[in-house]
Amino acid sequence: MNLPLSLATLRSQYPTRSISVHEKIWQIRDTASNEIATDVPPLVLLPGALGTGDVFHHLLTGLGEHQRLISLSFPPLADAGALADSLVELMDALKLSVIDLLGTSLGGYVAQIVALRHRQRIRKLILANTFYDPGLQQARWPPAEQFAQRSSDEVLAAARLQLENGPTPTSAHLELKQLMLELVGTEQSGDHVKAMRMAVLTAEPLAKVTLDEAKLSLIDDEFDPVIAPETRMQMRQRYADSRLFKIAEGGHFPAILQPHAYQKAIVAALGY
Repeated sequence: MNLPLSLATLRSQYPTRSISVHEKIWQIRDTASNEIATDVPPLVLLPGALGTGDVFHHLLTGLGEHQRLISLSFPPLADAGALADSLVELMDALKLSVIDLLGTSLGGYVAQIVALRHRQRIRKLILANTFYDPGLQQARWPPAEQFAQRSSDEVLAAARLQLENGPTPTSAHLELKQLMLELVGTEQSGDHVKAMRMAVLTAEPLAKVTLDEAKLSLIDDEFDPVIAPETRMQMRQRYADSRLFKIAEGGHFPAILQPHAYQKAIVAALGY
């Protein structure tokens, strides 16, 4: 399988490492080096339900030499609140008192929980292709009780089949397909995929994050095939005073489909 050069560069330049916090294993890539300024909090990157922190490979290789970025791969916890609590424990383990936080899809939902519970530890927040009310997303899947009865092998096979059948109208879409098929089923096991789906299916509507909206930004695309249009409008209306970056043709994975526009939005949102 032909994988993007930036992914190979990422894996050689910033090897993944495992950190256990209360028996929950996080996989992280950290671009920290002596040349990076330490007066700016690191940007922590949370992926969605499918894939790992490597979905941010373009951003990591593009910004990693200038800013400290930490991409994370979730432990297989089937509860978004537990994921948020474990993330804060990971921050403690890494001695990160304050961070900038970007979450995409499920990661964006988890990021909101962290901001709601630990507002003082978030300097700036970026919510990408995500939701605060999971109802419309949940309607696309069987009820949690029914989904829980599926085997991990069945869940993984269905996820990979969906990826394999995905259209590839552009070279970026082909890259996305190849990357996700590389990650899902190898670095992300069937148990992990099932747990992430369950985290979405058991999620509940969240309160509004009270972070100063000048410090909060949204990223989305009008034609995101995963986030329902009504869900996207809910986010825009709730955070109407925040900065909104519409990334045309970014779909649900603008970090891969439109990496230059995505990086530009991140730099603008964080003031780098």
